Amino acid sequence: MWRLWLAHALSRCGTKAWDFAVPLALLAAAPGWGLRAPACYLLARYSAQSALGPSVGTACDRAPRLRAAAWGAGAQGFAVAGTALAAAAFALSGAGSSGDDGVSGAGWFVALACAFGVAEVLGATAVGVLVSKDWVPTLCERTRAPPELLARANGWMSRIDLGAETFAPLVTGAALAAAPQTGGGAAAVVAAAGA
Repeated sequence: MWRLWLAHALSRCGTKAWDFAVPLALLAAAPGWGLRAPACYLLARYSAQSALGPSVGTACDRAPRLRAAAWGAGAQGFAVAGTALAAAAFALSGAGSSGDDGVSGAGWFVALACAFGVAEVLGATAVGVLVSKDWVPTLCERTRAPPELLARANGWMSRIDLGAETFAPLVTGAALAAAPQTGGGAAAVVAAAGA
């Protein structure tokens, strides 16, 4: 069971760190956009989660568990790598630090970040459904564990989720604070974190 908890902790911390880092990087990388860049990103993510999350959950219930988990984790990895590549390209282009507001280059970066953000949140939804709703009860059932172990395991999963909500943004904020505070600096941190 501890391996499941460790995997869940690493996955949730990565997701929460990414959730925190990308809007801040968009804010720093696209100063001409103001709060519109992170607002667009979060609107895209939460709209997709609200509109498509139930369908993702239904698909996970119907699909073979390992295949669904692989697709969910693959979507998350693809999204992180895609956002990191977009951030690296944006940082290398110098669009955010060239003296102008870099609106056209920033526009592409924001659009790509939004698209990849949708893929990441849907992958995270799939993995979250499978791990917390399916794997913990299945492991407890297969090992013929006493019923109180299921309650304890679910309690630990909730603690992991809450810890990730707190710990991951703190570490991510420290990493972003250490980055150069130019338009390309925050994008470079996101690119390095995704690599």
